[in-house]
Amino acid sequence: MIERDTVGRLIARLVTPILLLMLVLGILGVIGVYRTNLSVNRVADEVAPGEKANRDFMQLMTDAETGVRGWVIDGQESALAPYRAALRALPDTATELRKHDHIRPDLKGLVARQEELAEQWQVVYARPRLADAPGATGYDPGRFAEGKAVFDDLRAVNVQIDDSLEAEGDEARHRARLAYRRAIIAMVTLTLLAALLGWFLGRRLCRRVGDPLSELERTVSALAAGDTSARAPVSGPREITAVARAFNVLAAESERGQQVEAQTRSRLLDLDQAKTDFVSNVSHELRTPLTSIRGYLELLRDEMDDPDPGTVQMWDVVERNVGRLSVLVEDLLSLSNAEARHTTLTEVDLAAVVEDVVMDLRIAATNRGIRFVVDVPDVLIRVLADKTQLSRAILNVVSNAVKFSLDDGNVEVRLRTDGEEATLTVRDDGIGIPSQDLDRLGSRFFRGSNAVSRQIGGTGLGVRMVQVILARHGGRVSFESVENEFTLVTIHLPVRSHGRGANREENDAVQG
Repeated sequence: MIERDTVGRLIARLVTPILLLMLVLGILGVIGVYRTNLSVNRVADEVAPGEKANRDFMQLMTDAETGVRGWVIDGQESALAPYRAALRALPDTATELRKHDHIRPDLKGLVARQEELAEQWQVVYARPRLADAPGATGYDPGRFAEGKAVFDDLRAVNVQIDDSLEAEGDEARHRARLAYRRAIIAMVTLTLLAALLGWFLGRRLCRRVGDPLSELERTVSALAAGDTSARAPVSGPREITAVARAFNVLAAESERGQQVEAQTRSRLLDLDQAKTDFVSNVSHELRTPLTSIRGYLELLRDEMDDPDPGTVQMWDVVERNVGRLSVLVEDLLSLSNAEARHTTLTEVDLAAVVEDVVMDLRIAATNRGIRFVVDVPDVLIRVLADKTQLSRAILNVVSNAVKFSLDDGNVEVRLRTDGEEATLTVRDDGIGIPSQDLDRLGSRFFRGSNAVSRQIGGTGLGVRMVQVILARHGGRVSFESVENEFTLVTIHLPVRSHGRGANREENDAVQG
């Protein structure tokens, strides 16, 4: 079996040459900086001090010559101060200059010649002249000419030393510039080489890593689009091949799972249909016997003359339970129809449906002292709906609000629309719903624990019926409640694009 490279090895092969080039680049940079610094230091540490010492030497000799000339002119002893100060400082300056005479081969001889001419000037001119009287009395033209010639030679040698030091400084600066230029060229060349190598190795890495990943991505997209037969090619580095194999195994398992799920869904749909048919058939079969039982109970009760209280109580229990069974059968049939039938939608005025529901329940509410607070806009709110089913859903919600309200309470029914969606809210200040029961609302036959404890009648199918009907109309319902305080039911339904229309009375007049 061929051992595949890992992504780490491929990256190492890419990074190692680049790191080596960067190391060489760094070494060349250090060498260039060192050589440049060496040349600069030579100028700063040797050439510049030498030039300064040479200028100082010439300045001292000039000060000495000026002092002698001043004494010759005015004859004052104080005029010799520059001369004597120069003679005192001259040995140290000459010593400092000799420290730098190794910079160039010609400097040692020039420095020695300069010191020799300085001593010669004192011997042939300065000392003999100071031994004579000042002014014209001690003037000797021959000695003056000889001293001037020596001093001129001294100045010429000083200029030669200065030129030699300056030449050395220029050469050092040139070497620094050359070293700097060479370092820059080498660094730029290596940088370009590293970039080229990185580009080449990067493309190779992309082909080795990127192409298999792209294939894997295309396979994932195909699988997500529904092609359950899509499989990833097993190629590339070890990690990617491992991912591809694992993905292929997962895809195969997913394909088998989808097949099983489809089969299970089909069986569940068959079972659900069978259940629906069973409930519908049983409800239909129970409706007729219950109607007969109720009829015969009424006949028997009418035929009994002056029944005793025990018998009356038994008849009441029987009639109450027959009524309860009748309500349960009707609710089962209604829920079965809502879940099974194909809803035919027509344009319905939601505001009119809400008002009709309130009108149907107003008498029952008034008997218990319950007041309706109705806030419905006087405009057409057009929705696409099965009017019978929608009326049943709203009737369930409002009738529950009345049923679970306390006597002499309030039920608020408010309808609003923003042109895109209609919102119906039904609020009562009755017994509320315990917080632990809110999440279970909509489960078949589930009733709130407080409704059961208070023995309030119901089948536990009403909320489920409302949810099913609204879902078929593209709407939704939500519940908010605090036990013993209030319950708020909110229904949302999509409104037709021209939903907020004319005044409903005007619309009825036009239709009439």
